[in-house]
Amino acid sequence: MKVCFLKFMLAMSIPATASAAHTHLQLGSPRAFAWGEFVESARQSAKTDYKPSAQPSPELVSRLGYDQANNIRFRGEHSLFAEDNGGFPVSFFHLRSLAPKTVKMHVIDDGRAREIQYSPSYFEMPADSVALKLPKDTGFAGFQIKNPKTKNGKVEGDWAAFMGASYFRALNGLRQYGLSARGIALNIDTYPQPEEFPDFTEFYFERAADDLSPITVYARLEGPSVTGAYRFLISRDVKGDTIMEITAAVFLRKDVERLGLAPLTSMYWFSNYDKALNVDWRPKVHDTDGLALLTGAGERIWRPLNNPRRVRTNGFLDRNPKGFGLLQRDRDPSHYLDAAFYERRPSLWVEPLGSWGEGSVQLTEIPTADETNDNIVAMWVPAKPARAGQEYIYSYRLHWTAGDPEFAEGYGRVAATYRGPGGNPGLPRPERTVKYVLDFEPVRAPAPGESFEPVISGENTKVVYMGQAPGSTHWRLDLEVGYPTDEPVNPRVYLKDSRGRVTETWNGQLDPEALR
Repeated sequence: MKVCFLKFMLAMSIPATASAAHTHLQLGSPRAFAWGEFVESARQSAKTDYKPSAQPSPELVSRLGYDQANNIRFRGEHSLFAEDNGGFPVSFFHLRSLAPKTVKMHVIDDGRAREIQYSPSYFEMPADSVALKLPKDTGFAGFQIKNPKTKNGKVEGDWAAFMGASYFRALNGLRQYGLSARGIALNIDTYPQPEEFPDFTEFYFERAADDLSPITVYARLEGPSVTGAYRFLISRDVKGDTIMEITAAVFLRKDVERLGLAPLTSMYWFSNYDKALNVDWRPKVHDTDGLALLTGAGERIWRPLNNPRRVRTNGFLDRNPKGFGLLQRDRDPSHYLDAAFYERRPSLWVEPLGSWGEGSVQLTEIPTADETNDNIVAMWVPAKPARAGQEYIYSYRLHWTAGDPEFAEGYGRVAATYRGPGGNPGLPRPERTVKYVLDFEPVRAPAPGESFEPVISGENTKVVYMGQAPGSTHWRLDLEVGYPTDEPVNPRVYLKDSRGRVTETWNGQLDPEALR
C-alpha cells in the first residue's frame, strides 16, 4: 500500500522567490518535507471533515472543453528540471472542463519543498482563450513526465501523465498510451451506493539523478471517505516499458462498502468472439482483451473480457497474490484495422510487494455502446470489511509493458478465444449450447506415446476436439458449454501432461443475456 504525509513549517513572512535551480518558475517559500511526516499528515487528516479541492471560476473552466484545452500547451522551457542535463523534465496541464480542480505542485530540493505557482505565461494559448480570464492563482490540473532534453536543448515527448481524480497512465515500449491506473477505487458496483472518486490534491517532485534513475513523485489523496499518501519511483527499462514502484498509505474517514487497491481501468467494446454484425466495421476494438492472474498458490489464469448487457462483478479469491493485470495480448494490426493503434496499447501488470493477505481480485465489466467509455475495472479487494479508522499500508510495482508476465519455457498461454454455436454445420444444433475454440501458445508437441489431457471444471462443459491448430504452433481445444438457465456459466480448462500442468487456466464467462 502507499502512504504519504507532509507536515509544513509555519510559513515564513518573506515573498515568494525562484530557486537558483529553477529560475524559470515562480516558487513559494520553502517548507520542510519528510516522507514520515507526509504519511502522518494524511493519517491525521482522516480524523477531520473532508474539504473539497478548490475549483476556481467554474463557469469559465467549464468552457475549456476538449478542443479548447488541447489548444493550450505548456512551454517546454518552463518545465521543472528543464535545466538538468540528465533526468526527466516535468510539464503541467492547464485546468479544463474534465479536470476542473486545482492540484498543487511542489519541487523538493535538499529536503525542503516549494510550491510551483501558476502563471499563464507558462502556456501557449490562443489570444481569445477563456483561460486568459482566469485568476492569477488558478493552479494546475496535472502533470506529464517528459523525455530527456534533445541535443538542441528542447523538451519533447512525454511518457507518463497524471490528471483527473487519482488517474494516471504511462507508455510501454511501443510508445502508446492506453488504459489507466488509479490511486484507489471506492464503491464500484455497489448500487445504490454511488462510486466515489478521491483526488490527488498535491504532488511533490524530486529530480532523477540521470535518465537511467527513477524520478520520485509524492502524492496526497483526499476524498469524502479516505485520505492517503503515495510515493512513486518512476522509471523506464531498456525496452522502453515504464515501471512504477509505489508505496501507499490509505486511511479511512468513513466505512467503505467496496475498497479497491491498485485499481486498473480500461476499455473493452468487442472482440472477434463476441461481436454482433451490426456493431462496427472493425474486427475488434479494445484497450485490453483479458484479465491475467498469478495466484498466491502459483496458478496462472486468463479471463477473456466481456461487454455485458448489465454490470457484472466477478471475484477471484486469493491469499497473498503474486500478480494480476489487464493485458492486451493480440498485437496483430490486421485484427484492428484502426489508426488508433490498439495493437500497441500497454498491458498493465500489478506485482504486489510483501504480503497482501486474504481477499480477491475483482473484475467489474460495465456495458458500453462505443469505445469512448472506460468500462473495465480490475482491483484487489481485502477480505475484511473496510471501516472508518482503518489503515492500509502496502507496496506494489506497476509494469506498463508490451508483453506478458514471464512464463516458464514451454508453458502455454491463451493466444485466442473464439465463440460460435454448438454442434457442427449440416447437423442439428444442440439447444442452449455454444462452442468455444481456444488456442494455447507456445506449447510443445507431445512426445511419442505422450498426450495432453484437458482438465475441466464447470457443469455442462465438454471437450469435442483437441489437437494442433492447422498451420500453427498453437494447441487448439474446442469446448461445448451448455447454459440450461439464464444465469452466467463459468467454464474453466487447462492442459496437463504426465508431469503436470502445461498451460495457464482459461476461465471464461458465458452470459446468456448477451446471446439474445
